[in-house]
Amino acid sequence: MSENLIASSKTAIVQDISLQISNPSELEYKLNNSFTAHIESPCNIHMKLTDKFIVFSSLKILYALIKMLETLNPKLFKHHHLKTALISRILNQDIFKGPNAFVWRQKVTRACLLHHLGLFLTMGGDISRQFALQPHKLLVKVWKQNNSVKNSFLIGSSFLRGLTDPALSALHPIIFGCAFSWNDLKQINRRECINSPVLTEYEIMASSIVQLSSRISFSHAINDIVGDLQQRILRDIKHCLQNGIIAPDVAASAHTLFSRRQDIWLDLEYPEKWESEILQAVEQPTSYTADNIYDFFFSLTDIIESRSSFTKDHTVGVTCVVQAFAKAIGASELEAQKLKLAAIMHDIGKIAIPLHILHKQGKLTPQEWKKIKEHVYMPYLFMKDVFPPELHSVLTTASLHHERLDGSGYPWGLKHESIPLGARILQVADMFSALLEHRPYKKPLSFHETVELLQQDMKQNKIWKGITSQAFDWAYESLRNIFPHLH
Repeated sequence: MSENLIASSKTAIVQDISLQISNPSELEYKLNNSFTAHIESPCNIHMKLTDKFIVFSSLKILYALIKMLETLNPKLFKHHHLKTALISRILNQDIFKGPNAFVWRQKVTRACLLHHLGLFLTMGGDISRQFALQPHKLLVKVWKQNNSVKNSFLIGSSFLRGLTDPALSALHPIIFGCAFSWNDLKQINRRECINSPVLTEYEIMASSIVQLSSRISFSHAINDIVGDLQQRILRDIKHCLQNGIIAPDVAASAHTLFSRRQDIWLDLEYPEKWESEILQAVEQPTSYTADNIYDFFFSLTDIIESRSSFTKDHTVGVTCVVQAFAKAIGASELEAQKLKLAAIMHDIGKIAIPLHILHKQGKLTPQEWKKIKEHVYMPYLFMKDVFPPELHSVLTTASLHHERLDGSGYPWGLKHESIPLGARILQVADMFSALLEHRPYKKPLSFHETVELLQQDMKQNKIWKGITSQAFDWAYESLRNIFPHLH
């Protein structure tokens, strides 16, 4: 993690927060009189959610998360999804013609930008360990449809199918098709297998384009290992055609195009030059309700946290505690929704942490502790430019849940008035739930031990003092429905 980057972001975030609290009279939380005395400097979670709908690009959010995870294994994955989309554009233009060509070209490009979403969400921080020693083994696993890779496509397809964004939910047959060869898809269609979608010819062609484009992108990534890139790719295309891996029309078109086109090889060296243009061409922002956005992030975290049962339980726990605290301080339903969304998002960065660190029972090394602390900053860094303005402060709140009022927290080391009220509430909720939970490295504390520890931190001005005993009681009751050991 670059210290200069954190320093510059700290300046930016403090300026952003100062705008939010410049007018204390706009305090959104309707606090009881007994709570207001504890607020050193009134702050708010300044979100303009008064309108019924928010224009929201779930494609950009998912792509930002993928870019974050690509950094875990840059040798193989740096710009992989973007390069895959770049390659597919050449094939799209040759394969899809006629009145619906534009629609199908857009679908394929979107699918390329998200095609390994399932692999990244399920493997997360462990992807760097899986393919660190011999990168070419990943190609073998992907090309031979290794079970773990195949299952990841099915998970990604299932996730996309459940989204309310029609532009992304329409991609699920294409991603499903990436789990199989062209020959296998033909057999699946003939058998009409239970729980398997019957793909149209266009969907099969689209899956083949995504698969082949991804193979070419991986070949480019390890070009220093395999030698002449163009000749290797042309040989691989022939192999795909001969073995029924890719649709014949796609393989034939690819062999012709990549034999004569030279521009693509330069594009693959500088893919970031095309990123903005590609995203603008396929972006289709959708009007979301607050409930739609909540469901989107809950579905996302549900897959991410399936890697680790305790992190999943923790997110559910913090979400319940935050809602109990919001009720106790008299927050409106809208304000409680904002805190709820921040709670769901608060640990999304843990997807980038290997399980051996998350589950380690002994003391963390300095390098492991550094990795742990990155989980609050990385989502902010990669998502801050793609979040709609109405939700930006929720992202900020989520990223501040390890700050402390005395400046001892991370990643920005903010103090008192620089920490919005929503973040202060989330900090206490995060600690309250964590202390009561089973973890691989600790036993749960009792309710009284937990409250006593938190009240000590309140006296030392580390965390917000506005959470009363009644609020803790309500929060504990909500957790009893989640954690059986609290009964």
